[in-house]
Amino acid sequence: MKERAQLEVFHENLHFTSDEEPNFSQSSEFLVTDDGEHTDDDRISHFVDDVIDDMYDDSKAECDDPENYIEREECSVNISDSPNGTRYWIPKVPLKFTPVEGSVFTSFKEAQAMYERYAEMAGFDTRLSTLKKVKGEIRHRYILCNKAGKAISRSKKTVDDEDGGSSRRSTSSSLTDCKACVRFKAIRGSGSYIMHKFVDFHNHRLMEKEDMEYSKVRRKLQYPEKRFINKISTANIGPCTAYRLRSLCSGGRRRVRGNANDFRNYKRDLRVYIGKRDAQMLVDRLEKRKKNDPNFYFNYKCNERELFTLFWADDVAKINYKAFGDVLVFDATYRTNRYKMVFVPFTGVDHHKRSVTFGGALIKRETTECYKFILESFMEAHATQPKIVFTDQDLAVQAAVEAIFFESAHHLCMWHIMDKLPIKFTGDLLINTDLRKRINKLVWNTYLTPDQFEEQWKEMIQDFSLAEHKWLHDVFQIRDRWIPAYFRDLPMCCLLKTTSRSESVNAFFRRYMHPDNSLLEFMICFETAMDDQRYKQRKLDIEDHTKTPFMKTELPIERYVADVYTSQIFKDVQKQIFKGVWFCGQKSLTTDGPCDEYIITEKNRAFNVIADLKVIVVINHEEKNMQCSCIKFERIGYLCSHIFCVLKFVGVNVIPDEYVLRRWRKGALPHDIYKKQQKCVTENDVKDELFQNAVSIVESCVSRLRGDTGKMKLFVDKLEMMRNEIFTEIPNEPDVNSNHQIFKTYLDVSSPEKVQVTVPEGARNKGCGTNKRMVGPGEKVVAKIKKKYPRLCRMCNKYEFHDSRTCDLNPKNLNRKAKLKGKQKITISSQSEEST
Repeated sequence: MKERAQLEVFHENLHFTSDEEPNFSQSSEFLVTDDGEHTDDDRISHFVDDVIDDMYDDSKAECDDPENYIEREECSVNISDSPNGTRYWIPKVPLKFTPVEGSVFTSFKEAQAMYERYAEMAGFDTRLSTLKKVKGEIRHRYILCNKAGKAISRSKKTVDDEDGGSSRRSTSSSLTDCKACVRFKAIRGSGSYIMHKFVDFHNHRLMEKEDMEYSKVRRKLQYPEKRFINKISTANIGPCTAYRLRSLCSGGRRRVRGNANDFRNYKRDLRVYIGKRDAQMLVDRLEKRKKNDPNFYFNYKCNERELFTLFWADDVAKINYKAFGDVLVFDATYRTNRYKMVFVPFTGVDHHKRSVTFGGALIKRETTECYKFILESFMEAHATQPKIVFTDQDLAVQAAVEAIFFESAHHLCMWHIMDKLPIKFTGDLLINTDLRKRINKLVWNTYLTPDQFEEQWKEMIQDFSLAEHKWLHDVFQIRDRWIPAYFRDLPMCCLLKTTSRSESVNAFFRRYMHPDNSLLEFMICFETAMDDQRYKQRKLDIEDHTKTPFMKTELPIERYVADVYTSQIFKDVQKQIFKGVWFCGQKSLTTDGPCDEYIITEKNRAFNVIADLKVIVVINHEEKNMQCSCIKFERIGYLCSHIFCVLKFVGVNVIPDEYVLRRWRKGALPHDIYKKQQKCVTENDVKDELFQNAVSIVESCVSRLRGDTGKMKLFVDKLEMMRNEIFTEIPNEPDVNSNHQIFKTYLDVSSPEKVQVTVPEGARNKGCGTNKRMVGPGEKVVAKIKKKYPRLCRMCNKYEFHDSRTCDLNPKNLNRKAKLKGKQKITISSQSEEST
């Protein structure tokens, strides 16, 4: 009793608010050791009980009628010192939010939300702790202060500069062995929990309101942040950049939940959720899409359960192929996923002369077998073969195309062949002669016939004595695969000459994809890229119907062309009309029965007649057809300037329908194609659409009210009232906002119970690289020439193996050397001073 009375007197002397200075007077009845440890735990616990009781009395007196949402500043902190000098911080939180022993909760989630709300008001973080089970059934669950527990030494050995030995590098810890906690006991058979212990005193400072943004609860990402990370990752933007963008858009980092580490951790959790089930989840996702959209096609092949090849094409891709599938180009691209699977997009040219994708494929190995499988799947999806296929000189691709697309004309990329020209000719042959000019003029000429090409090729070989040149002999043997003269009669043969369009498409897709993407993330990025591609296509279609181009002539046929062709094709045809009016003229006219034969002369920009160019235009009035010797219509799909010159002379104001290809018309695609979604609309899409509509409505209202501060404040007050009502109705965070549910919604697939398709392992292809820049053969040859032959330096006027930029006499190099010498002198002098 005597000790209890002393404690009460001492308690009265040491009970302070946060604004007062504590009194460190100490009774001799309570002893403390030299290292600060308590010598009498029972007395200290009695002291703490008195402090807690007093705090409860104060909180009841001050908070009889709390509001639902109380600012942090309405809560205070009581600071007390124990008899042995230990200081305790006890938060004063309104009674409505203070945990009470004996309270019953319908679920542990509800109990956890209650304590986290209390902790946020009090100014500390929490963490889950012990979970006790008896025969597999949960009996006890604890929630602790985030500073509970003792720090574990994690120092590392470092080099000691003084004695050359090793020392321990000091580290910091946030743990203080705080005893604040709350404990719950499960009520058997009900799923409910009862609180059986609550400790509210802390042995560390509590966070102020201004610092709560750094607390764990405020750093917890909410649905808008998670959705933002998911959406922006489809544009190849990582979590750190996403955090910076989110901060800028939100008006500062204080307004964003979490930090860059939290954004990275969310992305990490997403990939952990996918894990090794990646391939199976991708197949399940495509199966789900095929079930909801019968026109969607995909096919895959496994090698001992390992995903080996995959091809897919949706309904929109099929419609595009039906309209523009006469010419096809495909090429492999790399570094689009973490498994190093090769991505192969199939590309064509639409009615705006823009690239359009007919499907995509993933292959583990660039072998003939893999390419055959995806080409067979392509045929199953689209049912018809393209007229012309462009590829590079890859042998596996060539073998697969010849086996599957046996009705198609297979052409090789001219650029890939001509790019080897500097490698195959060393010395001064290309530099000091016109060999390069003559080869280019011969190869790229679309007016030559095969006989004319071979004749001029032989002349070139004789002029430069290249009969024994192996590379020229090899490319001449496959001339029918890459020289335009040999396929000039094929329809649309000159729409593509190289695979450069495929290269541009690969670069387009790489803007959305990251080398560390999982297969599911890769597919989502692919769909985002396709949405972008189709949005631009639709935008151009709308502009064709809403805009009127400028005319260059007064001819009615030009206005007709503007009505039927898309804007890009109209510009090309308009050039032909303008050229036919001003640069082409009729030289002679010969009539042979129903046919009229016109010989047309063409002038250059200086209005001089091109002597070596003779063009013949034949019009058959009986069969109502036209033909020009330049065969531009057959090569590209629209009439040439020579025919427009004749039509002007004849007085024709409308192009016959058979000479206006449907692939270049404004209505080349059915109008309802834009109603077809890239993916079928699901319940998740509806929820996301509603979320976006709600955000848009608030933003539009704020945009209208931002000029009136009073009305803006009223609007904010109304939103707060709505928020209070919603939070009262739904006090706890719903399960739909958990990471697991958000991952499921974002990926549009559930986690599989059984994995039958595994991710590919150990894929090594020629494009996976070593993260080092590859030096091409051409660069090696140029570097070898530079080392072998000196050149004149304009700085020292000598033939050396350097130029004026790297010459020692260059003033910039002299200044740089002087600075380096100065630094060396300073280093030497400092070392000598240290030694003395």
